[in-house]
Amino acid sequence: MRRKSSFLVAAVLVTSAAFVPAAARADATDVKLTATLDRLAPDRVVVLTLTAKSAGGVTDVTASLHYPSTSGAAYDTVRFTRVAGTDQDGTWQAAYHTDIARHPRANYVNALVTTADGATASTWAKFNDCYETSITDLVAEPSVIDADHSDVTVHGRLMVQKSREAAPEPVPDAEIIGDGGALGTQAGPDGSFTFTSRGRFPVTASYGADGPNCAAGQVTGVTVAKQATELSARMTTAQPVATGTDVAVQGRLLRHGAAGLVPAPGVQLTAVIGAGATAENIPLGPTAADGTFTSHFAADRPGPLTVVASSDPFLEDARTAAGMLDVRRPTVITDMKLTPNPGRYGQPLSISGRLGALPGALAIGSAPLVAEFSANGKTGWAAAGSGKTASNGLFRLTTGAAKRDGYWRVRYAGDSAYMALTGKPVDVDVRYGTSIAGFNASPEPVAKGKTLTVKGQLFRYMDKKLPGPGASVYLYFQAKGSSTWTQMAVVKTASSGWFGKTFKASKDGTWMAAYKGSSTYLASNKPTDYVDVR
Repeated sequence: MRRKSSFLVAAVLVTSAAFVPAAARADATDVKLTATLDRLAPDRVVVLTLTAKSAGGVTDVTASLHYPSTSGAAYDTVRFTRVAGTDQDGTWQAAYHTDIARHPRANYVNALVTTADGATASTWAKFNDCYETSITDLVAEPSVIDADHSDVTVHGRLMVQKSREAAPEPVPDAEIIGDGGALGTQAGPDGSFTFTSRGRFPVTASYGADGPNCAAGQVTGVTVAKQATELSARMTTAQPVATGTDVAVQGRLLRHGAAGLVPAPGVQLTAVIGAGATAENIPLGPTAADGTFTSHFAADRPGPLTVVASSDPFLEDARTAAGMLDVRRPTVITDMKLTPNPGRYGQPLSISGRLGALPGALAIGSAPLVAEFSANGKTGWAAAGSGKTASNGLFRLTTGAAKRDGYWRVRYAGDSAYMALTGKPVDVDVRYGTSIAGFNASPEPVAKGKTLTVKGQLFRYMDKKLPGPGASVYLYFQAKGSSTWTQMAVVKTASSGWFGKTFKASKDGTWMAAYKGSSTYLASNKPTDYVDVR
């Protein structure tokens, strides 16, 4: 049986670094305080040793003792004497007889160092004044356990020794803590105890510090016959994924038990991304009662994904490949514009914007892009133009001839570093183009008061150039020297697209015709003709 050295110690030595209050002048440096107590010595004297340096010299060292914490009231003070070195670099010491009946276990010492110029520095140390306890005659049955047979019955005795000259004696009615959930087991009058540990390893027996007694603990000699395991795992999230995407992995852990292959519940799992020193470990949580698991984690790096089942004391470690994690930076299209809108029938459109990667919209240069069209914006998307981004991520794509209303978008196929992206569709209304030809105001010049005829012909551009019948054409006049256009008439075009109107000539100026368009046709050009009236 192996003892825990942390539980059984004959002397305590605690060192504390100096703490200098903000308001004090820090003349004293390298201030350290130790408290040494031989707990088996009959006189129970704690030796306090302080070392310090000071350019001006240390003039006084005192200490106050506090219980049961640093915030507890001081119950005594001691003065130190220099035992080595000089006032500028020396060692000071004090001895104090402890009172275990009044101040058992944790005691705190606050030393105050004063230097020649009045500066002070303080530091803390701790000593544990208690009687040595131990667990003896420890027996565990059985000595070998496994996942199917994990119950262990533990017997032992709790003993206390108050000095080297005194023999150990039982600690009656003490609470013994046994790993495996056996809490509250009481030692008998002779210090003996018995408890059962269930499903835990290592199996230990321990006693918490109580009254004047120190804490004690011991590990039993029980060993485990580990069972082999079988682990399956796979990612269920489609790859690739953008950085930060929630990735799901699921699988099952089984063990080779006494009854064959059975579930292994409650085993902690870890996802390992990558390999070697750069691998990243991500906790996945425990397996369910049937050995299955479905776990999630945020993807932040690419690489092979391995699921590991380890650290279970009753099972052999297991690991299995769960797939290749393909993590890429998310992308975004900003400042997207589509012109003209409405578009002109049979003419290309221009799509511009900027392609970047998140976070920060870092420019993605030389990236191939495709312009796509769909009549309803949901299905039937077809490529209708392509191009590449410039080094600053900017792009301008020219589409094919637009011949019907519909939706346009930009698609980026992505690459090994960046996620694919489909831009938000933009609705484009395509209308037939129009123009006014043969516009003329005549005669020129014309006598004042005589008749002036203004006429022209409206055309529409479908799959070929055709007259524009039944359309409203607006006629405007701007007198010489004026900057204002005045509407003079609205006329309808004939079946041939011709329109005309007569006016009485009154002053010099410019005539203009304009067709303002409709839901089917774009507005026309605005031809003008200057007339000299004499």
